[in-house]
Amino acid sequence: MVLAEALSVAVRRSTLEDKYPGGFEGYRDACPNQTFCADDHLTRVGFQTPGDVAGWRAHLEGLGFRILDGDRFADFAIVDQRTGPTAPCDWLAWSPGQGAYSVMWLAGTPAGELAHPIGWTPELSATLSFVRNDDFKSRLVPLARHEGLEVYLDTDKGREVFLGRPFPEMPAFPTTEVGSPSAGVVWVPVEPLSPLGLHLGRSLVNMPHTVPTPSGTVVAAPLDARSLSFGILLAGDEAPSTGPAPTLAQLRAALAFAARELGVLSEDELCADAVAWLREHQPAPVALRAMRRAVVLVPDSVVCRGDYIVTLFSAACKQPDAAEPLLRAAASEFREWRNGPTGRCHNEEGVFYCGLAALTYMGQNDVREFIGTIRADLLARSSWLRDGLSRLKQAKPGRMEDVALAFE
Repeated sequence: MVLAEALSVAVRRSTLEDKYPGGFEGYRDACPNQTFCADDHLTRVGFQTPGDVAGWRAHLEGLGFRILDGDRFADFAIVDQRTGPTAPCDWLAWSPGQGAYSVMWLAGTPAGELAHPIGWTPELSATLSFVRNDDFKSRLVPLARHEGLEVYLDTDKGREVFLGRPFPEMPAFPTTEVGSPSAGVVWVPVEPLSPLGLHLGRSLVNMPHTVPTPSGTVVAAPLDARSLSFGILLAGDEAPSTGPAPTLAQLRAALAFAARELGVLSEDELCADAVAWLREHQPAPVALRAMRRAVVLVPDSVVCRGDYIVTLFSAACKQPDAAEPLLRAAASEFREWRNGPTGRCHNEEGVFYCGLAALTYMGQNDVREFIGTIRADLLARSSWLRDGLSRLKQAKPGRMEDVALAFE
């Protein structure tokens, strides 16, 4: 078994032989500090801050190591001395031990004698203290930094604290301090060792969340999966004032995480539910903007895309003077989607009619006829839709009253 003190990155020796340049010895020699130790099956490198764990994780992922397979650790694992592996791990056994440190070993093998770094003692381990990420700025006052060593004053204990920083370019303790609210959306740094942080990948990143506003015009939600999903949809192309902004891939990964946390079938269903809530509680432009965002973030969406087309068409019916840009967007969305599945739409017939009507209004009758041909199965099942298509064939481009008739 090996030491699991402070924050540890555990990798199996067999994985290193398969994936790391130079195998086990290459990995040992590349260790960025003096914390390396190993038994016959398992290796450990230790760190004092989540930021340095993120730096070593980035190194491993850059070499092709995978941190997660689904929601479980894959090629390497991150272990907190106090709570154990920060995600499920089938190949790792962990114990809090009997003293100030914990231990870990390869599951299915005997624990054996403790392997630890040269110079380590249980007495030294007992002197460690832990600071919550959210307390870092209020409790630790920076005093000095020199060649990978940072010195702080611990205001709770009235003494200096020394942090070895092999990756000083990474924030030591990403905090959950929020930035300036903008339309009820705040940007929250993602803790690298949190479930969301593990799911997102190696980059430190901010994620938008919704928070209550005094006027009550934005959904009131705590900083959780639900507020995260609303924040992603409402933030649009907004970016945090400080810190890195998420990429589209990270936003999509965050939506997938939120859907799983909330027990929703898919990101598509998650966004559709959120937009439905916004439609009931917010002005129409807010819901429409969120729906457009959902379609961008979930490119293979069915429910959101169908709702978006219907909402655009419905808005055009209510605002005939502003119909053209709305129906141009609906026609474009429907045209791109012509071969996609529509069976999971909330109202498949309504979606199809709105798309065909938008094409008619924009004068794209040839596209309308082509889509009607390739989706003859749907037309065959719906007499209402066949009647609507017959009326559309008589409609004139640019006349809202012609294309809206069957829909109403």
